[in-house]
Amino acid sequence: MAPDSNRGQSAGLWVDPREFPDPPLRLPARPPSPDVSGILELIRLCREGRIYEIERWIREGRPLQAIDYRSGARSHRLDSPLRVAIETRQYDLARLLLCNGFLPDSEPESLLNLVVRSRAKDFLELLLAWSADPKRVLPDTVLDTYDVTLMERFWGYGVDYTREHVLALYLARETKNKPAYGWARRHRDDPRVARDLAMALGEALIEDREKAALLLLWAGADPHLKVPDLHSSEDEERDPEFQVSGVEWCVTFGRGCLLPRLKPDPQFDDIDRLWGSVSDTASMDVLASIRLPTDWSRTLLQNVHRIVGAYGDVWRARSVIEIASGRYQARISKLDARGCSYLRREVLRAKDTADLRWTLRWMGRPTNCEPSIYAELTRTASMQSKLVELGVLRRSRSGSPPSRTERNERT
Repeated sequence: MAPDSNRGQSAGLWVDPREFPDPPLRLPARPPSPDVSGILELIRLCREGRIYEIERWIREGRPLQAIDYRSGARSHRLDSPLRVAIETRQYDLARLLLCNGFLPDSEPESLLNLVVRSRAKDFLELLLAWSADPKRVLPDTVLDTYDVTLMERFWGYGVDYTREHVLALYLARETKNKPAYGWARRHRDDPRVARDLAMALGEALIEDREKAALLLLWAGADPHLKVPDLHSSEDEERDPEFQVSGVEWCVTFGRGCLLPRLKPDPQFDDIDRLWGSVSDTASMDVLASIRLPTDWSRTLLQNVHRIVGAYGDVWRARSVIEIASGRYQARISKLDARGCSYLRREVLRAKDTADLRWTLRWMGRPTNCEPSIYAELTRTASMQSKLVELGVLRRSRSGSPPSRTERNERT
């Protein structure tokens, strides 16, 4: 004989999960205890697996959960009865609590995060059956499972892995999780995923994570798509001025060994702008195979600033200048008054280094720098003293910096 569907209701106080194991809920949810003190005994019984005593607790109509689980002077948070059942793998206890009105989404953190993290698929199905909201699962919790089926399933439930660029942050660093890259590859035509892939590629290039960059390219990251970097503010994310492509990051941060894999293309990339960001000889060789710059000034000055300001790889900056001027006869032919003033301040603040002295001597040669630009850069008394201090200029017989006439004669 089929069981009486109203039997749980006629009992009035509890439902036996051995007779009614599946939803819907046959009893109204009972009021929770205002604080954890009202269910401390129940939590103890759950932890000890005392099923019959827990059934007696339920039949007596006592609360199954609390509004506030904080306890003691330090407000230590206790686990709820259902969380205890999941952590101790008591499936029948969890079903008993759910059948009798325990609300699975009543805690600040979804219990689905716990079951997904612990790979407890039986509890996952149980909670979903009893209406736990899958959208409350944290995206990186699902990605951490390395399970493409679960990733697909929760994406279908509406869990957006690209929310707050979780997917981009994850793929930029978690190179062991090949299934996550595979999932992203399958969904690379989704604009949200495409954007996160491009942002992850930018982050990998900035942080010099070659393996991550190659995996992202395999997954379909578009190296020509302009996107903000992962640490942009909300305003910067909306501003086109702060959007940069993977190709641009690759050139700017001197990842020339990867540039051929990103395939710079004049159809998508501003080649002249890329030349202005070159900081390594490998990138310079790749760009030179496409097109030489119409003006070398930005390329050379960019690397002069790197040497004078002593930021980045100074040795690589010097190599770029040497090869550009030696192989391509590149020279500085344009520098406006503002740029000249800024470079002068940098030189005056710079410490005495062999690379700094080399750079200033290099700029002093007309074949490398327009004489009027060098004259404007070094025209002040403070610059003259700095050049003498560095040994770039010799003092005059009077002991003071050389006069303009003497400087011109030496030039």
